[in-house]
Amino acid sequence: MTETIQDKLAKIARLSGKSIVEVESVYKSNLSSMPASTGEAKRYQLAVKATHRELTGGSKSQAAAYEIVILGAEQTRDMMSFVRQKAIATYNADPMGSVARGEVKVDGDQIIVLDNRHEIVPGKANPNFGKPRPEHFYVKELVIAARQPGESTWVPGRFTLQGDRTTLALPIGKLVLTRANGSIVNGEYSLKSSTVTQFEIKQELSADEQMRIIDTAFTKYAKELGDGISYFKSVRNTPAFYNRLLVAEGTVNFMKFADDPTKNHMVVLGDESLGEDTCTVWVPNTLRNLLNFGRGSIVTVIGQPAVGKKYDREKKQQIEGSESLQINAYSIFGRPGMTTIVEESGRELI
Repeated sequence: MTETIQDKLAKIARLSGKSIVEVESVYKSNLSSMPASTGEAKRYQLAVKATHRELTGGSKSQAAAYEIVILGAEQTRDMMSFVRQKAIATYNADPMGSVARGEVKVDGDQIIVLDNRHEIVPGKANPNFGKPRPEHFYVKELVIAARQPGESTWVPGRFTLQGDRTTLALPIGKLVLTRANGSIVNGEYSLKSSTVTQFEIKQELSADEQMRIIDTAFTKYAKELGDGISYFKSVRNTPAFYNRLLVAEGTVNFMKFADDPTKNHMVVLGDESLGEDTCTVWVPNTLRNLLNFGRGSIVTVIGQPAVGKKYDREKKQQIEGSESLQINAYSIFGRPGMTTIVEESGRELI
């Protein structure tokens, strides 16, 4: 089926994030500026190509435009590290079988991990079958609220950055225009970075607007801190465990900044749902700028729940047999109008 000019302009709008009115305006401008020597039919084709080049940078990528708000991020992981460890462990246990199955090959004293997947997905042959696996494959998963340009409803989701895209600076809590591959799956966006993925800040968002987006888009994950342990246990042996997410409020009881930049900062939360217990939130050093509140502040934390042991601060040791909710934070935000000023006492906020 032949695409019409209007079809092509609509595709450019989808890829660029511009409105069809903006795209048509650029197209008409390009059409009027075509060289006089250009043939009549060719003028329209070239004007479309010039419009595509101007609004998308000329990339052939089919990544679509999205408006997103980045609300948190995992630490960068090297996916090849696990693959390599598993392959070498398998080889050590069964050298001949591992080589026969195409999992590894041996070159002198070097074990080379191979890609032995016949298909990437069912029905699609793997072009790298039998080739050495790359040394590294970095990924970073973002927690986002997303929508397509022109839409008003925010949808929760995940955005997986891959390769060199993992080094992009993350404008957390801002309205961002980006391009990505993916779609809505089971009511949530599942996006992956493309070679053209960049983060263009469209608008600063007020703290009130950030909270409104979190409160409306992430109702599925909103829970009381007191329900965190039971939620953790309910998904522990399910496929949902890896992507478990908790969005909850609590009051800051205690904070301690890490001197070592490779360590996490500690925020201890209390809440009526916890009773006399507390919840320890571990905040990566990369999110240090979000800790702009003091003790007594009510905050919203977005992160991955875990269960640890309670800590006896007087004895400075863990309490055997106890359970305590911990959250590895993707982000943490002070609720507007409900925070106190940070006061430092050494490295602790007390």
